Formats: sequence, C-alpha cells, structure tokens
Amino acid sequence: MDRSSWRQLVARSNLNAMVLGVILFWIIFLLRSNNATQLHIGGIFPIAGKGGWQGGQACMPAAKLALDDVNNQTDLLPGFKLTLHSNDSECEPGLG
Repeated sequence: MDRSSWRQLVARSNLNAMVLGVILFWIIFLLRSNNATQLHIGGIFPIAGKGGWQGGQACMPAAKLALDDVNNQTDLLPGFKLTLHSNDSECEPGLG
C-alpha cells in the first residue's frame, strides 16, 4: 500500500468516525424523552480486507464502549437504549 492509498484510507476512516460522533450527538440532544425506546445505530468499520487497518479494528470496540457508557448513564438518555448494528467494509469503498 503506497502513501497516497494509506492517506485516503485514513481520511475515509476518520470521516466514518466523525459521522458516527455527529449521529450520537444529535441522538443525545434531540431525542430526550421518557418513552422506553430502543435506538438503532449503524456503523461501517474498515476492519479486514487488503491491508486491513488497525485503526479500523479499534473503531468497533470504541463504538461499543461509547454506546455502553451512554446506556449506563441513566440521566443521559432516560428511557432509551442504544443498539449498535455494524458491518466490516473490508477497507473497500464499494462495500462501505
């Protein structure tokens, strides 16, 4: 993998993490309610594939920890439970 491909891969992965962060931000601040509702969040992480990226492998556990933290904070999203649905893009934009 050359330097240009590596930079593109890192940029895409950073964008995925940023999008997930923005989604979580809006869920936290816009959907506060007393209704017991399950919120589903999707994530696509570059984990395996040609030149599998270790940063992508770290994204999945980090996202799960973030969801666990939000779900365990009773005052953060009262009445809501976040559920993560994820897929491996295998470092391929077409799969993502």
